[in-house]
Amino acid sequence: MRTLTALVAAIATIAAGTFGFAAAPKPGDPPPYTPAREVVTKTVQVATDAVTVTPATIDCPAGKVVVSGGFNAPYDSTSGTATVMQSYPADADTWAFLFTPYTAVRFGFPPPATIYAVCVNP
Repeated sequence: MRTLTALVAAIATIAAGTFGFAAAPKPGDPPPYTPAREVVTKTVQVATDAVTVTPATIDCPAGKVVVSGGFNAPYDSTSGTATVMQSYPADADTWAFLFTPYTAVRFGFPPPATIYAVCVNP
């Protein structure tokens, strides 16, 4: 029976190391890990005519810097879609975009675009 108990204990130890099972925190342990990366999102309404551009920016939370940006501009069959003319880091914690409608909008506004900034601890 001791051999079986020792074998079960060894397997549990290996599984904990392999699969990342963590023991409950003990008094005096450091606080839980805070992710260094954060994705921030914002919704932007793009202009309705084919010649007007819509600038947009998105900022990282205080203490983080921007490393990348992105967007999602869905298509709507009645109102078209927006396209991005420019996407770039405006400064250390801001990503900037310049949108224009794909074509002149026939009915209402193009669907809102969602912009993203990937922010990390410096």
